[in-house]
Amino acid sequence: ATLASPLTLDGEGDPDAVFIIQVVGAFGATAEVGNVNLINDAHSANVFWVVEGAVSLGAGTHMEGTLIGADAITFGAATTINGRALAGSAAGTVALATTTISAVTGIPPVGTPPPIVLANTVTDTNGNYLFGSVEPGNYIVSWDLSSASTNVRITTANQGSDDALDSDGVSGDVGGYVYTAEIALLSGTSHLSVDLGLFDTLPEVKAAALNELAAKLESYIIADFSNGAWTTLNTAKTVGDNAINAATDLAGVVTAKDATLAAMNATPTIVPLPIFTDFSRTAEGAVTMNIRTTPFALLTLETSTDLVSWTTITTATPITELWTFIHDASLATGPKWFYRASLNP
Repeated sequence: ATLASPLTLDGEGDPDAVFIIQVVGAFGATAEVGNVNLINDAHSANVFWVVEGAVSLGAGTHMEGTLIGADAITFGAATTINGRALAGSAAGTVALATTTISAVTGIPPVGTPPPIVLANTVTDTNGNYLFGSVEPGNYIVSWDLSSASTNVRITTANQGSDDALDSDGVSGDVGGYVYTAEIALLSGTSHLSVDLGLFDTLPEVKAAALNELAAKLESYIIADFSNGAWTTLNTAKTVGDNAINAATDLAGVVTAKDATLAAMNATPTIVPLPIFTDFSRTAEGAVTMNIRTTPFALLTLETSTDLVSWTTITTATPITELWTFIHDASLATGPKWFYRASLNP
């Protein structure tokens, strides 16, 4: 059997849903596309692949669950797996190539029957909750984040020196359930330090997007744009800033930022069109220059003897594409002269 496209395992809201896939012969996953995805409370702890032959996961693929292979199990470069890989035969090996192996997600501890749900509760307005009259024993607390905003992220567990203030979620993620490690509750005691820390990533994502737009604007050179185009460029940036600030989710921020960058990049710059096409010198020393330019563009003609200091000798708006200018003979005689022409924005 071969996974030649993504495979989604749907728990349909049941965290105890179990998936067992049996393969007669070898099993493979096509590079980059043979990925396994879990949705609606499906957990990798409850996914099992029983393969009678060799297992070969293509480069860049993602696997969920426990792989039990009767022969060798080979991971391609940059593959990832949430689960375990168990080669069953005496000659079987597990070959890794820049592979990321993550802890199995699901109701811990992995490998034991799912715990019995004793009680459910909700927090008060301050975020506090309490399970009363609990018998001594080992317990796991879970939080239902299936309806939480996608902007929310879970803080790292067990950070800081105060256990009453740190976050205790060790598995799971937003969009499903998050679980603590096993908690031992002794007779006659209370355990009031089980908390889950959440933070809103939207403000920092917005700030990063706004900084990216500001840096992009600073990368442009004013002289490369006409006055109207420069105004258009700044207006696009302002509109983008407002759209980013108004976005209500991460996708909205990305959409607004990308659209703004596209609008800024599409703002036309000035094309350096003036070209000297011909020089000639009269008997009296005057220099005649033919300059090809865009009609009605404001043209500045300068001269220099050292290519360092430049003197403007005329500023005009030619009315034809090919414009002829005669440099005064008194300036043209003597040292060697250099000329340059430019369009004024």
